[in-house]
Amino acid sequence: MPTWNRGHLLPSCLSGLLAEIQRFPGAEIILADNRSCDATLAFCADCSEILYLPVSEVGVNHARNRAAYAAKGGIFVFLDSDCLPQPGWLDSLTRPLREEGAGIACGAALAVCTEQDCRVPDEDLIPKPIREDIFENNFAVRAGLFRRVGGFNVELGPLGSRWRTHEGRDLLQRIRRVQPGARWVGVPEAVVHHFIKTRGGHSSLGGRRAWWGGIQIGQQSGAPNLLKPAAQALWNAIATLPFLLGTFLRRSPSNLARFRNKVHRFGESYGTLWAAVHRGAPREVGTTIERMSELCAGGDRPKSLLDYREVWPEVRVPMRAAELQVPFQHPFFSQTAPYRIPSRGVAIFESACILANPVGVITREGCLLGEVSVDWGRAAADHAWFRKKRRDPEISLPGTSALLATTGGESFYHWIIECLPRIALLEGVRPDRWIVNDTEKPFIRESLALAGVPADRIYSLSGKELLKCERLVVPSLPGPTGFPHPSAVAWLGGLFAENASSQKTRIRLCLVRTKNARRRWVPSPWLQKKMASAGYIFVSLESLKLQQQADLFRCASDIVAPHGAALAFLALCPEKTNVLELVPAGYPNPCFYRLSRIRRLQHTVLFSGCKDRPPVWDLNPDNSDWPSESQIVDFL
Repeated sequence: MPTWNRGHLLPSCLSGLLAEIQRFPGAEIILADNRSCDATLAFCADCSEILYLPVSEVGVNHARNRAAYAAKGGIFVFLDSDCLPQPGWLDSLTRPLREEGAGIACGAALAVCTEQDCRVPDEDLIPKPIREDIFENNFAVRAGLFRRVGGFNVELGPLGSRWRTHEGRDLLQRIRRVQPGARWVGVPEAVVHHFIKTRGGHSSLGGRRAWWGGIQIGQQSGAPNLLKPAAQALWNAIATLPFLLGTFLRRSPSNLARFRNKVHRFGESYGTLWAAVHRGAPREVGTTIERMSELCAGGDRPKSLLDYREVWPEVRVPMRAAELQVPFQHPFFSQTAPYRIPSRGVAIFESACILANPVGVITREGCLLGEVSVDWGRAAADHAWFRKKRRDPEISLPGTSALLATTGGESFYHWIIECLPRIALLEGVRPDRWIVNDTEKPFIRESLALAGVPADRIYSLSGKELLKCERLVVPSLPGPTGFPHPSAVAWLGGLFAENASSQKTRIRLCLVRTKNARRRWVPSPWLQKKMASAGYIFVSLESLKLQQQADLFRCASDIVAPHGAALAFLALCPEKTNVLELVPAGYPNPCFYRLSRIRRLQHTVLFSGCKDRPPVWDLNPDNSDWPSESQIVDFL
């Protein structure tokens, strides 16, 4: 269940939901919080029946996908936090999947205005047997189907970059392409009350649904040439204008129905035109690495899959709030519910391909492996590979290749936390080459040497080729981006401990960022004098070898550092090390806070600005965005 700033609606919604799950032992409620800044976190802290999951990516479909990734059950039921389930809702909605073998079931919604005491049935949201659709606030789907298509398309829906609605119909059509036999069932008796602000806002939603639905139908039909769909699109655009004017002058149900019908036809003609212009290969998304064991056990093993073995079992990482957050509490650093990482393993494929930028893996059957094919901000089904108009040149690699590269793996944090630990999953494997993002980075070369990887067997992706491997060994990523795996952290500690210096004196460390153009932070002479009197030493890690950087963190008793990739070495710190992380208010990324929880460090977060500062998500804050030096001195 995704939510954003709906703390006033959550009590009624969750009370109805808790009453519904009484008949289903083992059912879990996952609340994916999309950066709420109201009373949502306070309510969830007192509700032990739900799994609270903060989501930093903006957009409702990011939250839905993250919640589905954390779920364990075989049936996913989606409900929005502004919907109130009615008695018998959950039993009715899931019965077709539990007893009739259906793949998808869609319920009905009744619009309930929150500013007026009235109820208006919404014809667009009531499913009928002749109209297949998925309504995102009230449907159930088999977990395997949902994972196989890569979840919701994050470009759609509120805050999506392409369309603001109808991500449900897009999901259904991608399921149809991957598994045509998946049966859809409409369940009108599975009713939820959907709270809306005004009649006008909901009517606008119906118009957007009609537009996107028409586009989807038009894209499926296609056209042999451009002339006919172009003429239809122009005619329907002109025909829609009188109904648009009539709807604004008199907002009656009949006018709204006619307007939606015209918008739907205009969208259909536009979609037909779009399909005629953009003709390409159909999208197809395969399973993730973590589901390979289930495929093998169920007899649905891909022919190109030579072997699969599980290495790390499923784990739930316990969390608690940061020790102190100044000058205000932030929900991303106040997580108390554990996060789940499924089992991690290694799969070996015959005749698989590697995409260079962004990194992806395609099997011989033409399926994209969603888990290891990361395209930031997009679902696996919308990977950049499907949007390319020109295919990259192929390079054949004989023998056995092992994949360490991932999207962003040329940067320090992603290499240390997400790429390098994959060597632990490959224990006992002796490939002919190790494929990484970039061998020009010194930290990549040095870390591979520490792990015992021969320099002459390292293969670097250039970003412009398609690697066709005779045999490809694909380890899972240790975890989702920003969610470290405890086994990966333990392996990193052992790797750098083997070559550590003999120094045992504990030091107080302050990191400065002098050479990095992004998030540069250099303390003033006044602050340096204040901190030096307290025993801190100032270090710029850019000038040190990788092992020297690791040794500093291994000996640190106190660390003051701006948010940056160097804090990936918190994975090496002794237990109870005091960490003060300087965080720009516009970039509250909790990845290092989660790392501290695994290592049992005392993590404190110091934000810039004040409690009333409006949040601005900025990946490249300038110096003025860091906490002031007076804030640092006051804290120390």
